[in-house]
Amino acid sequence: MTPKDFIAGHVTRAVAGPVWHADALDQILADVTAAEAGARPIPGAHNIAELVAHVSVWAAIAERRLVGENANPTDEENFPTFSQPTDETWRSALQLLRERHASLSRAIARLEENALYEPVAFRDYSVAYMLHGVVEHDAYHAGQIALLKKMVRLVSA
Repeated sequence: MTPKDFIAGHVTRAVAGPVWHADALDQILADVTAAEAGARPIPGAHNIAELVAHVSVWAAIAERRLVGENANPTDEENFPTFSQPTDETWRSALQLLRERHASLSRAIARLEENALYEPVAFRDYSVAYMLHGVVEHDAYHAGQIALLKKMVRLVSA
């Protein structure tokens, strides 16, 4: 397995699993309802739906940066406000999370192997550094989502 293949697989596994450290995002989110996703057990903190949208947008930003764009999310894209998603909008958010990570994995697979060590356009870090960062970012927010899920269920019990 080449480093490029490993990173592409790691991006996929961050959402679909398996990951060695805990549950992947799909596993954590599998039984989260729209009501739970929109709940705010910590006043002023992001809810599950907002974190899912945030993780999704950063996968898309990384893919755009792979092709040389100077991509940055707007404040609303970075952390969109979800007061209360409907069942339909929640399912769509989960699907978008999967699609954006799958698309990023395919984009990585299309890279030349040596592209991993090239700098990202308009940035002072390499493609490999950015892509490992996507996986680290996913794991960080997966932990937050898992804790929020527990809190929402404790508060409503």
